[in-house]
Amino acid sequence: MGTRLIAQGLEIATDDPAFWNLSRPETVCETHRLDIAAGADVLVTNTFGANRAWLSRFDRGEESVEINRRAVSMARAEAGPGRFVLGSIGPAAADSAGSYRDQAKILIDAGVDGLLLETHTAARAVVGLAEIGRGPIPLLVGLFRLESLAEWSSLVESGADVVGWNCISPSSCRTFAEAARGLIDRPLLAKPSGADPNGRSNSPRSFAMAVPGLLRLGVRLIGGCCGSTEAHVAAMRSALDTNRELW
Repeated sequence: MGTRLIAQGLEIATDDPAFWNLSRPETVCETHRLDIAAGADVLVTNTFGANRAWLSRFDRGEESVEINRRAVSMARAEAGPGRFVLGSIGPAAADSAGSYRDQAKILIDAGVDGLLLETHTAARAVVGLAEIGRGPIPLLVGLFRLESLAEWSSLVESGADVVGWNCISPSSCRTFAEAARGLIDRPLLAKPSGADPNGRSNSPRSFAMAVPGLLRLGVRLIGGCCGSTEAHVAAMRSALDTNRELW
């Protein structure tokens, strides 16, 4: 969502994607609509950095409740019946566990179907969220890197219901899936990026080509991270429909 809003004019040095839930809600809704039209089954809320600690750098931390609630409401309205909404929690408050818990509670109260911790670098990010009284709300965790295979066990022990990775290339997703296969009894998540930190583009075609291999390795939740667009969603949708026998 962040990179797509930047493409619509967001100045990241002076603004934050989360604020657009209030200042430019139609642009956020249109992004959701494009994903639904491309075949998405799940929408992710525009709340990656919407915790009070991160928003406080603009002296707007007190708006975190309204921002998160608005994000869930918009995603839910655009998702429509039969689709899911995940509440995004990014790593921006890594030194403030209380901000994570507060944001998670707001998202749950607003009606998300699950919590998605994106781009985290260690299993410890999950610690504390398992005790917030989330009831049946599943916790999905996407790691930015995998420092050791022990991370997978730590994630499960810490309360993750789905584990995986995001913000890496489709080929790296496959490498991690091969390493994780058979180690844990949780569904796997893969959200590759449309562009890597070196600026190399990962095309919609590369996303589609990765889908069959990921399915064979047990990945069951597939999406796109930074730099991906509705074109990537459409390519993955087509590949998933073509490979239904692998689900």
